[in-house]
Amino acid sequence: MAGVSINLPRFSFDAKKTKSNTLVITNNCDKAIAYKLKTSSPPRYAVKPHMGFIEAGTTKAVTVSLRVTTDSERPMPLPINRDKFQLEARELTNQENNARIASSKDDAAGVKMCLGIEEDVDILQWLWKNIPRGSFVKKFVLEVAYNTDISNPAEEEFVTPKRTTETTDALHTAVDTKIAGATASPHLASQAERIQNENAKLKAELAALEQRKNDLKMKSKEYEAASDELRSKAEKSGMTIPGWLFMILFLACFYMGLVFDKFYSVEN
Repeated sequence: MAGVSINLPRFSFDAKKTKSNTLVITNNCDKAIAYKLKTSSPPRYAVKPHMGFIEAGTTKAVTVSLRVTTDSERPMPLPINRDKFQLEARELTNQENNARIASSKDDAAGVKMCLGIEEDVDILQWLWKNIPRGSFVKKFVLEVAYNTDISNPAEEEFVTPKRTTETTDALHTAVDTKIAGATASPHLASQAERIQNENAKLKAELAALEQRKNDLKMKSKEYEAASDELRSKAEKSGMTIPGWLFMILFLACFYMGLVFDKFYSVEN
C-alpha cells in the first residue's frame, strides 16, 4: 500500500502552551482505506478524528493537540521519555466498501448484509477487529518532540529539589516545635507519665527475676556440695551407692529445695 502517505515525520509541541499539530493523510490508492491513529499516552493528547475512512484520491486532516488541565489551563506535565504515535491504514475489500457506503446512508440492514452479520455494529470497530486474512496494514510511527528552548513550568514538577543545610535545619526546627507542643498537651503528658511508671515497674520486676535466678544458682551449688559430702561419707564407711540412685537422691533434694523456697516466698 505505497499509495498512503503523511505530511509529518513527527509531532512537535510548544511545552509552554497548548499547540496542535495537523496530520494530513493522503490516499493515492484505487480503493477507499480505513485508518486509526494510536498513541502510547492517550490521556495526554486529544486526537480528532482518531479513526475513519478516506476515499480514493482524497486526503483526511487529523488534529492532534495536548490536553490542558481544568485548573491552570496549561498542558499536562510532560514526561522525560518521548511519547509515540502509530498510524495504521488498510484498503477496504469490495464488501467492506459497500458496507461503508451503506453506513454513510444510515442503512443498518445494508451494513449487516454486506458484512454477513446479524447484529448492529460500529463498522469502524468491526473492520479493525476483523481484518481479512492476507490484508496488508501499512504502519507509520511518529515520535513526539518538545521545544526545549522554552521553559516549561510543568516540567518543574518532576524535579526533586536539593535539600540544603538551611532546609534541613528548618525541618528539624519544625519537628522540635511539634514535639514540644505535643508534650505540653495535658492528655499526652498523662500518657507519658503512665508509660514511664509502667517502664519503672517492668525494670523492678526484671531485677527481681534476676535476683531470683542468682538465688537458685546458689541453692543448686549448695545441694551439689551436700550430695558430694554424702557420697564422700558413704565411700569412707564402705557403702557404695549406685550412680542411678545417687542421681535420684540429688534430684529429689533439688526439687524439695525449690518447693520449700517457693513456699517460703509465698508466705513472705
